[in-house]
Amino acid sequence: MPYDVSQGAQTREKKEKRDRSQDPLAALKKRVARLEVAVGDGQYRFAEIGTSIEDLEAGLDDLKNGLLGTLNEALDTQQRERLSLEDKLVDVLAKL
Repeated sequence: MPYDVSQGAQTREKKEKRDRSQDPLAALKKRVARLEVAVGDGQYRFAEIGTSIEDLEAGLDDLKNGLLGTLNEALDTQQRERLSLEDKLVDVLAKL
């Protein structure tokens, strides 16, 4: 009779389950250790994300201030040009 590969895998799975059930405390400790590593990694990533958000907020503030400054300069320039054109118009109308 030929050897069935799936049968070997099933036997190995049964043995692993039996090993786990024989020492539940060791299995629990192993699971807790993996969980602690995962939680620690999650906390580290969360801290990294928090730092990135703070950096983005600071960059956003800088961008906002820069845009406001540029808009104020443009508005001042436009206002000066408008006043200059008004003065020229008044001069032209006065000559008529």
